Amino acid sequence: MSPLTTAPAFQKQPTRRSRPGRGEDRGHHSGNRAPAPTTLTVGITGPGASARREYERLRADHVARVLRDRPFMGPLILRLQCEPQRIRAWEQGASGERIVGARLERIDGIEVLHDRRIPGTRANIDHIAVGPGGVYVIDAKLYTGRVEHRDVGRFLRRDDRLFVGGRDQSKLVAKMAAQVTTIARALGDTPIPVSPALCFVEAQGEANASPFMLDGVWVGTPEALPALVARPGLLDADAMQTTAGLLDERLPRA
Repeated sequence: MSPLTTAPAFQKQPTRRSRPGRGEDRGHHSGNRAPAPTTLTVGITGPGASARREYERLRADHVARVLRDRPFMGPLILRLQCEPQRIRAWEQGASGERIVGARLERIDGIEVLHDRRIPGTRANIDHIAVGPGGVYVIDAKLYTGRVEHRDVGRFLRRDDRLFVGGRDQSKLVAKMAAQVTTIARALGDTPIPVSPALCFVEAQGEANASPFMLDGVWVGTPEALPALVARPGLLDADAMQTTAGLLDERLPRA
């Protein structure tokens, strides 16, 4: 969870050879050299770490596949063509998580966890904030376009939907239920409320002007997060630390 900030690609430099063997590309034209596949940085940690690792894995696979299938034209193809959107989406997602994570880390009086695996799946939870008012599960989105709430129902029937860039993205709201369930199960019998939030990093329109609620999900921007996660409640500092420690123990890093 896709004008966007792009982190630099980490590449191995080609090893210089004194005398290429028979049948090898002698490199008379520097443009014929193939870019090396991206090195997988397995040690990446922090907000967006799992998305960044997946981006680098997919990018390396893509480069290797193009060079294998098109040994002569592959280097040129890789230089002239953009990465497939299915690959760029992971890097974009990682960028959004880093921005939201950095904003959460600057909020005083809360506890924050990042990038946690949903047990039994490959899905992850971007951010978990524990504040005086309870636990907040936050999904970061780096989408472009207007973020707005629309009632598309007819006559006397309401049908509230989330639109982003003119497209119905209500599925993002529906998907938050699984993350809330994961947090609730991890908390066990601890009676602490769990609230879902969708945070749009580059939101325009309604969400940028003021956060809104849709089917129990908060929709807003990073700038509005302090008013959400730090609002008054019944949890003191010790209770917040204990709750964050419990979630840290039961939800592994992605």
